[in-house]
Amino acid sequence: MTLRHLQIFWAVCEKMNISRAAETLNMSQPAVSLAIKELEAFYNTKLFDRIGRRIYLNEAGEKLRTYTYGILDEFAQSISDIRDAHGFISCTIGANATIGECYLSDIVKQLKAAMPALHIVAEIENNRAIEYKLRENKLDFALIDSVVDSPALSAALLFQENMVAVCAPGFMESRKMDIHALAAQPLLLREKGSGCRSCVEAVFSAAGAIPKINAESVSSHVLLSLAASGMGISILPQKLAQPALDSGALTVLHIKNTAFIRTYYLVYLSQKYLTPAVKTCIELVYNYFRNLEL
Repeated sequence: MTLRHLQIFWAVCEKMNISRAAETLNMSQPAVSLAIKELEAFYNTKLFDRIGRRIYLNEAGEKLRTYTYGILDEFAQSISDIRDAHGFISCTIGANATIGECYLSDIVKQLKAAMPALHIVAEIENNRAIEYKLRENKLDFALIDSVVDSPALSAALLFQENMVAVCAPGFMESRKMDIHALAAQPLLLREKGSGCRSCVEAVFSAAGAIPKINAESVSSHVLLSLAASGMGISILPQKLAQPALDSGALTVLHIKNTAFIRTYYLVYLSQKYLTPAVKTCIELVYNYFRNLEL
């Protein structure tokens, strides 16, 4: 058995499909199947139950998956430590769309200024996708909101921001309404799984209101454009909406006794080994938001 066998096994565990794992690994399907058979021969047990055309991890497979995570993580640690010692340092950061649009470019500039040799990889997706990649150890740390309380994750507060309900200036006669009146209006919201959407749904749910959704998008800028065209009301971070508010393309609605507030965290796997470079990146990110005027 070799390290490559475990890397192939891990890919199959992620995809639960031999063909898709082969595509990910840039290998042929028979080669991946052979590697799994060799692992099963080595451990003298089946690792997957094959039911119809699908495969499922059995008890032995689950045990090996746990060990494989630790082995591959330690292998990655050795690479990072040795490369750090010889001048190659890297950091993979995950961020939700709002962080990516509003803050990430400044963060990257500061990290590069502090560590010119740093190689940065950034993954920008919605909260759900970023948290999944974090749990699969594909990121060093993430900047997200709506973190699920879990001993597997370490999370520290970064900052809070207000979200605002915005629409075209002529869309509403009155700029004041309650949450139930807002729910009845045509709403333009981010997609499910995003931090924006989770925040908005939580506020409506707490008020016992069911929102009327006319459009949803992965792009905040698309929603702002739709709102400016008079299609409906969007609820987005004020920092994203501010340019359109300053230009007069949009106006803010006052929602009585209601606040849409998002809380952001820096999150990483509790048991993950953090290289010196990643630790420095984390501290610099903390300092960036600590000194930021929000």
